[in-house]
Amino acid sequence: MHLFRTGLLALVVLACRDSGRSPSDSTRGSLPPISASVPGNSTNWDPDAGPVILVSMGNSADSASVILPDVSDSTIAAVQGASAPVRGLVFDLFGRAGKLQTSKSVTAIPGDSTHDCYAWPLAGVRGAAAGWRVGFASGHAQTIKLDSIEAMSSTDSASLAASLARTAATLPIASDPTFKGLPFRVRSAYTF
Repeated sequence: MHLFRTGLLALVVLACRDSGRSPSDSTRGSLPPISASVPGNSTNWDPDAGPVILVSMGNSADSASVILPDVSDSTIAAVQGASAPVRGLVFDLFGRAGKLQTSKSVTAIPGDSTHDCYAWPLAGVRGAAAGWRVGFASGHAQTIKLDSIEAMSSTDSASLAASLARTAATLPIASDPTFKGLPFRVRSAYTF
């Protein structure tokens, strides 16, 4: 459960586009960060997750965003161009199948200032196994076996999907009428 909860934290995705600006151009086209509704020093980082978390960039097995414990959406501008603090750390790399390997060589990659939005510092993961999605400092996370709804018998998967849809339909919804009366459909589900 701890890996699942921490993994959700790591699923922050920042989309950027290449502006073609030179590195000396300091004008940023993106909006400034939005102030958090909670005090700026409260990132809800669980210290048991380790000093940083790696999130695969997805385009190749050897590049990752480095999620930092003291940075939130409202303070990410402060780490632009900063080097990722990964020196000397060993990471356990996880994918859908569980722990894939322990990576021995993780190095900081200099930030690219030609993008129009804020991004996490980058790291290179040499020799990483294909399919890894998240990396925790070695010893900070354990594998939790997940079973997909697709692997169940048709009777069991239909029963689980119906139960999940009913449960979602009974959740208290905010006062926004836009979401009232919408049907729920289960696209994928996992048990652990």
